[in-house]
Formats: sequence, C-alpha cells, structure tokens
Amino acid sequence: MGKPYFSELNNLPKTYEWAQSQPIELLVAAIESCTAFPLVVTGSGGSLTAANFVSNLHQRQTGNLSKSVTPLEIVFSTQNPSESAVMILSAGGRNPDVLAALKKVIALEARRVVVMCS
Repeated sequence: MGKPYFSELNNLPKTYEWAQSQPIELLVAAIESCTAFPLVVTGSGGSLTAANFVSNLHQRQTGNLSKSVTPLEIVFSTQNPSESAVMILSAGGRNPDVLAALKKVIALEARRVVVMCS
C-alpha cells in the first residue's frame, strides 16, 4: 500500500541529474508564446496543483491575468478563450475531461494552446 517514498527520495539525485540534461527549448518557446496573453491553465488531480503554480507564475512574470481551472470548468464555461492562451497539463493525456477541454479550446480558437503531457 502506498508509494515507496524512501526509495524515490534515494533516486532524487539521479532524477535531478536526468532533468538537468533534458532539452527544454521547445518548452521555453511554448511558454514564451503565451506571455502576451491572459492565460487559462487546466489540470486534474496533481496537475491542478501544477496549474495553480503556473498560473501564479504567469501573473507575477507577465502582469497578465491568469486562472487555473479544472477541465470540466473549461468544457462548461460560457466564456470564449479566443483572446487568451490556454495551457493544458496532464499526466497521461487520456482523461476524457482533459480531451474534451482540448477539443473545446481548439474549436473556439484560443490565441495559443499549449499541452504539457508527461
């Protein structure tokens, strides 16, 4: 039951080393493409926590408004994201709610759509 946190903590130096070696140019370009717009960031579960973090960083760094929401909030929202950037965070990208949110923001032609999926 539960996760083997002790072994995960022991692997932290290797994980950090791996992360430092990864190319991030595409990620940087995607984030920079959103800086001129208000940003809606969505995620479920742990990704919603990351969405909150990204939203706060966007507001601090750009001065533009940002909001973190669940995918269902996007699906059922009456607001049109056509003047906003939208970032979708997902662990696997298979959640039906996330896929529905992605389809909606594409259909409504958000200014930018960035998907970060691990």
